[in-house]
Amino acid sequence: MAHADDQQRLTKAVNTFSTVNLAIQDQAWPANVKTALQQVDEVRKKRAQYYENLREASARWVHGSRRFLAISGSVAFLLTATAAAVRFFPPAAQSIEYDKWLLLCALAIYALMGAVSFYENATDRASAYFRHVTIILQMRDLWGKFQFEVFKEIPVAIGDNKDVAAASAAQARIIGLCQALSADLDKMTETEAGEWRVDFMASLSELATATKQGSTATLTGLDEQLKRAEKAAQDVTAAASRVEQALRPSHINLTLTGTFDGTVVISIDDTEVAQTSGKQIALANVRPGSRKLAARATKGTAPLEVSRMIDVAAGTQDVTLALA
Repeated sequence: MAHADDQQRLTKAVNTFSTVNLAIQDQAWPANVKTALQQVDEVRKKRAQYYENLREASARWVHGSRRFLAISGSVAFLLTATAAAVRFFPPAAQSIEYDKWLLLCALAIYALMGAVSFYENATDRASAYFRHVTIILQMRDLWGKFQFEVFKEIPVAIGDNKDVAAASAAQARIIGLCQALSADLDKMTETEAGEWRVDFMASLSELATATKQGSTATLTGLDEQLKRAEKAAQDVTAAASRVEQALRPSHINLTLTGTFDGTVVISIDDTEVAQTSGKQIALANVRPGSRKLAARATKGTAPLEVSRMIDVAAGTQDVTLALA
């Protein structure tokens, strides 16, 4: 019951991060198996909660800064265009020099946008946010696969089976699964720490470069600063667009060629995702990145199988597999 409560609390905010709960710890395991399952589950929950806390700390900044940059960039572009249009007014209407004031307001907005962009480059919060999302999803997938592997061993390990040797072997396999899960969790953490170090060193390099250029930048004229600010605005707008693109879901329209009997089993990264008798399959919400797409069927008594590595990007893409 406590396990179910912890899982619900962990995944309350974002259902995408939840997975199945087969309650494998509630079975009548021998003491050594129960201890191994409880320990590895406790480590998994603590690490998942740790990265979830880090993700939540950066989520408001990632989404808020993108919205702020988009709105500020639009206002600054509008002010710049208005200042250019004011110069075509009759001389009497230009006595207050509206164009200069409009340009100064636009420059102030560009400077603020550049400051936000500089802060992001220095703190790397957006990159950290996506690192944490990735590792949370990896832990979710790993825990789901682990539960099913243990679940398959239950009838032999603690069922009515009178074969003591078979039960002992199944229990040993479960303990081995716990050991493998622990090692995979450690590897994920080490990989994320390595990525953080690379981003941190890159941020330090950018800060050092900005410090050296600071004295020179203060001597530049208003026109040059405006050009630099406009370029910075374009960069941050492009970055906001890339973030928005990364947040879009990925879908695959899969087409099967060849003939087969009955149903065909579709799997992604060796995990079954669909069974169908048709040749046109829509696979929704596929995680972006390099994925192994496979199809398995039979023709008569002969098995048919095909697999292919694909690069899944945000949006919708068409993929064809030939069963032969």
